[in-house]
Amino acid sequence: MVVYSRNDLLLCIIFPSSLKGVASDWFYSLLPRFLYNFDEVTKAFVTQYASYQDAKKNNHHLLSIKMRQSESFKSYINFFQSQLIKVPNSGEDVSALAFSSGCIVLTSCTSTSLSTMSLG
Repeated sequence: MVVYSRNDLLLCIIFPSSLKGVASDWFYSLLPRFLYNFDEVTKAFVTQYASYQDAKKNNHHLLSIKMRQSESFKSYINFFQSQLIKVPNSGEDVSALAFSSGCIVLTSCTSTSLSTMSLG
Protein backbone atom coordinates (compact mmCIF):
# COMPACT_ATOMS: atom_id res chain seq x y z
CA MET A 1 0.00 0.00 0.00
CA VAL A 2 1.25 3.44 -0.97
CA VAL A 3 0.67 6.33 1.38
CA TYR A 4 0.59 9.76 -0.17
CA SER A 5 1.32 12.79 1.91
CA ARG A 6 1.41 16.44 1.09
CA ASN A 7 4.91 17.82 1.01
CA ASP A 8 4.69 21.61 1.51
CA LEU A 9 8.33 22.19 0.70
CA LEU A 10 8.08 20.32 -2.61
CA LEU A 11 4.84 22.10 -3.55
CA CYS A 12 6.41 25.49 -2.79
CA ILE A 13 9.43 24.64 -4.94
CA ILE A 14 7.42 23.30 -7.90
CA PHE A 15 4.59 25.87 -7.93
CA PRO A 16 6.59 28.81 -9.39
CA SER A 17 7.65 26.70 -12.38
CA SER A 18 3.98 26.24 -13.31
CA LEU A 19 3.46 30.00 -13.68
CA LYS A 20 3.89 31.97 -16.90
CA GLY A 21 3.86 35.64 -17.84
CA VAL A 22 2.10 38.03 -15.48
CA ALA A 23 1.47 35.34 -12.86
CA SER A 24 5.17 34.50 -12.76
CA ASP A 25 6.08 38.19 -12.52
CA TRP A 26 3.60 38.59 -9.64
CA PHE A 27 5.01 35.62 -7.75
CA TYR A 28 8.63 36.75 -8.07
CA SER A 29 7.70 40.28 -6.99
CA LEU A 30 6.60 39.01 -3.55
CA LEU A 31 8.91 39.87 -0.68
CA PRO A 32 11.26 37.10 0.43
CA ARG A 33 9.88 35.10 3.35
CA PHE A 34 6.43 36.62 2.75
CA LEU A 35 4.81 33.19 2.48
CA TYR A 36 5.74 30.38 4.86
CA ASN A 37 3.81 27.35 3.56
CA PHE A 38 1.83 26.19 0.57
CA ASP A 39 -1.52 27.14 2.13
CA GLU A 40 -0.31 30.74 2.26
CA VAL A 41 0.93 30.52 -1.33
CA THR A 42 -2.47 29.19 -2.41
CA LYS A 43 -4.40 31.90 -0.56
CA ALA A 44 -2.19 34.66 -1.97
CA PHE A 45 -2.55 33.33 -5.53
CA VAL A 46 -6.32 32.92 -5.31
CA THR A 47 -6.68 36.39 -3.78
CA GLN A 48 -4.60 37.90 -6.58
CA TYR A 49 -6.32 36.09 -9.47
CA ALA A 50 -9.85 35.22 -8.31
CA SER A 51 -11.32 38.14 -10.25
CA TYR A 52 -9.90 36.77 -13.51
CA GLN A 53 -12.30 33.82 -13.51
CA ASP A 54 -15.24 33.80 -15.89
CA ALA A 55 -18.56 33.99 -14.15
CA LYS A 56 -20.53 30.79 -14.56
CA LYS A 57 -23.06 31.09 -17.33
CA ASN A 58 -26.58 29.67 -17.29
CA ASN A 59 -29.65 29.52 -19.54
CA HIS A 60 -30.46 33.15 -18.72
CA HIS A 61 -27.20 34.13 -20.39
CA LEU A 62 -28.24 32.32 -23.58
CA LEU A 63 -31.62 34.05 -23.53
CA SER A 64 -29.90 37.44 -23.27
CA ILE A 65 -27.93 36.96 -26.52
CA LYS A 66 -29.41 39.07 -29.31
CA MET A 67 -28.40 39.44 -32.92
CA ARG A 68 -27.18 42.97 -33.66
CA GLN A 69 -28.76 44.95 -36.50
CA SER A 70 -25.54 44.98 -38.54
CA GLU A 71 -24.52 41.41 -37.67
CA SER A 72 -24.52 38.65 -40.27
CA PHE A 73 -26.45 35.48 -39.59
CA LYS A 74 -23.21 33.47 -39.74
CA SER A 75 -21.58 35.77 -37.19
CA TYR A 76 -24.58 35.40 -34.88
CA ILE A 77 -24.42 31.60 -35.16
CA ASN A 78 -20.68 31.59 -34.39
CA PHE A 79 -21.10 33.87 -31.38
CA PHE A 80 -24.08 31.91 -30.08
CA GLN A 81 -22.16 28.64 -30.34
CA SER A 82 -19.16 30.17 -28.54
CA GLN A 83 -21.47 31.12 -25.67
CA LEU A 84 -23.38 27.85 -25.72
CA ILE A 85 -20.29 25.86 -24.77
CA LYS A 86 -19.95 28.03 -21.64
CA VAL A 87 -23.38 26.94 -20.38
CA PRO A 88 -23.24 23.47 -18.84
CA ASN A 89 -26.32 21.26 -19.16
CA SER A 90 -28.31 23.52 -21.44
CA GLY A 91 -30.99 21.42 -23.06
CA GLU A 92 -31.69 21.49 -26.78
CA ASP A 93 -35.15 23.01 -26.21
CA VAL A 94 -33.75 25.95 -24.24
CA SER A 95 -30.85 26.37 -26.66
CA ALA A 96 -33.17 26.42 -29.67
CA LEU A 97 -35.53 28.88 -27.95
CA ALA A 98 -32.67 31.17 -26.96
CA PHE A 99 -31.16 31.01 -30.44
CA SER A 100 -34.38 31.79 -32.27
CA SER A 101 -35.51 34.49 -29.83
CA GLY A 102 -32.20 36.28 -30.32
CA CYS A 103 -32.65 36.60 -34.08
CA ILE A 104 -33.73 39.96 -35.43
CA VAL A 105 -35.58 38.41 -38.35
CA LEU A 106 -37.23 35.22 -37.12
CA THR A 107 -37.77 34.01 -40.67
CA SER A 108 -34.02 33.72 -41.06
CA CYS A 109 -33.89 31.49 -37.98
CA THR A 110 -36.01 28.67 -39.28
CA SER A 111 -36.01 25.11 -38.08
CA THR A 112 -33.90 24.28 -41.15
CA SER A 113 -31.19 26.64 -39.85
CA LEU A 114 -31.47 25.14 -36.38
CA SER A 115 -31.16 21.60 -37.68
CA THR A 116 -27.93 22.41 -39.48
CA MET A 117 -26.45 23.91 -36.31
CA SER A 118 -25.28 21.53 -33.62
CA LEU A 119 -26.87 22.67 -30.36
CA GLY A 120 -25.44 21.04 -27.28
